Amino acid sequence: MLLTVTRFVADTGSEFTRAADVALEALAAQPGYLGADLARSTDDPTVWCLVVRYADPGSMRRAQGAYPVKVALLTLQQWTTTGGGVFEVLAGDTTGTSDLRPDAVR
Repeated sequence: MLLTVTRFVADTGSEFTRAADVALEALAAQPGYLGADLARSTDDPTVWCLVVRYADPGSMRRAQGAYPVKVALLTLQQWTTTGGGVFEVLAGDTTGTSDLRPDAVR
């Protein structure tokens, strides 16, 4: 699984959240999309984070290359700030135990 993490600074107004909803809807229609979370900081309500989960790197590239997704993400760029990135999931806790993948560098 692959994660993309994008941080935003936006007022709590509905323009940003409407744009995020459009982006989430466009992403959800793409093969290999596994889900997403839009989160707001509890310390500063103007700081947001979008975490999108993909099956693999190819799914991420294809999803982000789809025209509806490109347009939606371009709209969100006006609020983007530093601190995001792409991450490969090496460990998870979905069953009550956390296992680090054998090929993970420790």
